[in-house]
Amino acid sequence: MDDHEALLAAENDALFLRLGLPAEHRGGRSIQISASLAQRLHDSLQAAYVRGRSSGSSGGLDVRAAGRRHVFWGFENYTSVQASLNREEQRKWTTMLPVHEVEEATWRPLLYGGLDGFEELVALAKCFAGDHMLLACHLLHQGSLQACFTWHQDNRNNPLTKLSMVFLLSPGPSTMCVAGFEPFVYQGPGHGCCFPSEAHHRSGGSRAGTVKITFFFGDSTPPAAVYYARSLRGEW
Repeated sequence: MDDHEALLAAENDALFLRLGLPAEHRGGRSIQISASLAQRLHDSLQAAYVRGRSSGSSGGLDVRAAGRRHVFWGFENYTSVQASLNREEQRKWTTMLPVHEVEEATWRPLLYGGLDGFEELVALAKCFAGDHMLLACHLLHQGSLQACFTWHQDNRNNPLTKLSMVFLLSPGPSTMCVAGFEPFVYQGPGHGCCFPSEAHHRSGGSRAGTVKITFFFGDSTPPAAVYYARSLRGEW
């Protein structure tokens, strides 16, 4: 552990003590959904990305349901990545889905109808999160370093974010690491990790084809703040 990581680990220790987090959860709390649910959603997402490529929107998630269609894209200005930032590539290898309560009523029919298993996973994620409110959802294709992150905190962009939850959807090995702890190893599709969003953490090893879905939970966000953040990132 170098000096920088040691400093981050010390900050994490102070955070976990303040939160009263059990020792066994401080490197990431293990959570699980069924492998079959993960596979269904993974296959549906892959089909939507294929539709995006065939329609000239390579990297976009082309979701269709009940006569509606929308192509969802990712963020493009996040610099805490394991390579020099490439905005165009990051936009392709990440995807943001509008799940905040301000937007959910508008987008729910399309997302739930067009992505097999997404509604079930959202419901399970909310159960794991307890009283926290769902604020955001990102898809990460970690075969690209534009979606693999260096040490960072998930609450930096939105200080109301309290809880981060990541599920592996694809087969194959993958890890992440909370500063000060051994790497958290995802044990196949459906295995997830839950941790305080303020904790310093980074992506670990992944390979081509690795797909994860991340949910961010926290306190209620005023609608104006949501829309302002969306406009800054150029979403939708």
